[in-house]
Amino acid sequence: METTTANVQNLASRYNECARRFKILYALARHYPQMGMELSEQDLTPPTDLNLSYGKLNVVRKLLETSDVAQIPTLVGEVERELAMGWSWFEQLDRKLTPFLLRIYCESNREVPTEHLLLVVQFLLNKVERTEFDQGKVDYLLTHCLAVEGEDGIPRLRAMSEQELKQELLKLLPEHLHYQLPALAPLLEQYDAFLAQLNTVNTFDDLISSNYISKGRQLKNMAGPHFYNANILTKCVQLNTLMRQKFLQLYQVENERIRQFSHCLINAGNPQLEQYGGEAITPEKVIAFSENSRELLNTDYSNTNEYISTFVRIREMLDKAISFYGLDPAHNSGHLVEPDALDETRLAAKLVERQKQLRELVKTLPERAVSSVQILKLERFNLVISHWEKEALLATQNDGDAETRLGRDLLARTPTIIAEIHEAYAHYKAQPTLAPHLADTQLMMVNYFVMQAHKMADDLETLSNRMREQGRIEKACDLSATRHKLLDTCWKIKI
Repeated sequence: METTTANVQNLASRYNECARRFKILYALARHYPQMGMELSEQDLTPPTDLNLSYGKLNVVRKLLETSDVAQIPTLVGEVERELAMGWSWFEQLDRKLTPFLLRIYCESNREVPTEHLLLVVQFLLNKVERTEFDQGKVDYLLTHCLAVEGEDGIPRLRAMSEQELKQELLKLLPEHLHYQLPALAPLLEQYDAFLAQLNTVNTFDDLISSNYISKGRQLKNMAGPHFYNANILTKCVQLNTLMRQKFLQLYQVENERIRQFSHCLINAGNPQLEQYGGEAITPEKVIAFSENSRELLNTDYSNTNEYISTFVRIREMLDKAISFYGLDPAHNSGHLVEPDALDETRLAAKLVERQKQLRELVKTLPERAVSSVQILKLERFNLVISHWEKEALLATQNDGDAETRLGRDLLARTPTIIAEIHEAYAHYKAQPTLAPHLADTQLMMVNYFVMQAHKMADDLETLSNRMREQGRIEKACDLSATRHKLLDTCWKIKI
């Protein structure tokens, strides 16, 4: 009995570790392809299908709840191998991600949940092989996640004390980075002295002319391989947040002063301030810079245009507010929706035609022995097809028992609905160029297909549970994985 209990506990522990690693890889899969890296088609084709791994984990969880452990070791072993392959693949992909690209992505997509970014941090901290970029990425992400902006746009730490901040960091760090090292005490004292000195800065000129930004970087580099120690990271997050507070507070004052000064020059009839690099710097250009400062400053400050840094003393970025897709569930243009476009018979026919199109495209796909997924290039996006969905699209519907046929039908219809959601969604995103009544129509079409997707997800879950109860574990995993992919599509578009 004790052996059985220990075995269940061991399997539960392995399941928990797989679930943790899956969450990390899932966050990477959601965001890494969108971060501006130059990626080839091979880079975009993972060696494993995370949806399948999720399906297997879902089945393992339910088997653990029923204490039916006979088939768990095989499933857990498969998931462990799949996640290991996925982890290694993302480590290679991560080599192309610079701190600058990461920062631009985060600043331009403020709706990305903090928990997703913290999962990216955990990936960076648990990598098998670190790169020269990792320190900058970890440094930025921790500060971005552990600080919150007030109504004035100034960031402040979420934690109320240094000890509370350190405890938050310890939750993210792997155990081997929790160590205490007496040799770091002098460096930590330098951090404290630097923070105290930075707190006394009261003008933008002092902040820039004293080169605090460069000194802060040098202080971080002094930690060497101990940069990832919890004590050092705590100081770095404090330093970054205070530096940004000072920059934004003092820059806002400086920027408003520049605007007022430039307007005065224009009113006085002074058309030119000076010559710089053969170019006339006018008050109008200064005002244009001031009004567009968020965009101009959202760049790598090491490459900031020299005349900007000299003339307005700018070395850091400001926040910019860019909405995600602007989908508004309460959108109302005052125009009637086209009834023909939303006729359910017509929409059902669209799904039938789409499924025929996917079947024909699947027939042209080359076999890929090294990957469990393949990509169909459609009109406006790339549709990822899992191997069991491909088989379902090509299969003869009359083969097999009733539940096999039902599962095949659900698996074939799921990518069809996903394709139609993306299609209608792409039309809706183009609403500024559409007549208002067309924008309303497209929004309602997206909602229609999303509702169909949720109904199908319920059917997939029900059938997956029946398959699991019958011991048809592989089929249960496939259905659960496809259900996850379908719901993920709905979550992404935020209808």
